[in-house]
Amino acid sequence: MAPTEAEWAALSPEARARVVAALPASMTDAEASPPEGDLHYDGKNDVRETLRTWFTRLGQSVYVTASLTVYYAGQPRFAPDVLAVREVSVHDRMKWVVSDEGKGLDWVMEVHVGGARTHGSGTRERRSETRERRSETRGCACRRARRGARGACALASRRVTRDKLSS
Repeated sequence: MAPTEAEWAALSPEARARVVAALPASMTDAEASPPEGDLHYDGKNDVRETLRTWFTRLGQSVYVTASLTVYYAGQPRFAPDVLAVREVSVHDRMKWVVSDEGKGLDWVMEVHVGGARTHGSGTRERRSETRERRSETRGCACRRARRGARGACALASRRVTRDKLSS
C-alpha cells in the first residue's frame, strides 16, 4: 500500500524516491484475477493500441497502457486492464504512484470476455462486456468514439456500464 497523503507530504524528495522504488510493480497471485486467455488479452491490447494511435494522431499527450499496477495514497493497489492519463509525460513505466506522478487516472477500462450466448435465431456469438470508469473531472476521446465519432475504440461491446473511479 502506498503512503497516505500526510505521510507522503512529510517525506523528503529522496525518501519519496526510495518509497516509489520499494513499491512492487506487480500484483500478487491473491490480488490478481486468474488468467483470462487470448480473447481477454487481445481485447485489452486492441483498446490500448487503438487509443495510443488515436491520441498520437490528435497530437495529445496521453499516457495509455494496460495492466499497470496503480497506487492511490493509503489504498490497496490495483491493476486495471487499460488506463489513460492526460497531460503527462508519455514514457515506459513499471507502476503508477499517484502521489509521485502528481495526478490520478483519468480513465480505466476492464475487459470482460464471457462465453457464448444464443440469440432468438439460434445463432451463438461471443459476448464481450466492458466496464468503463472515468474520474469525475476528466473525459476521454474514446467515449466519443464508442458513440460513433471517427475511429478509436476497436472493441465491440454488447453492454457498457459506467461508474465513478474510486480513489
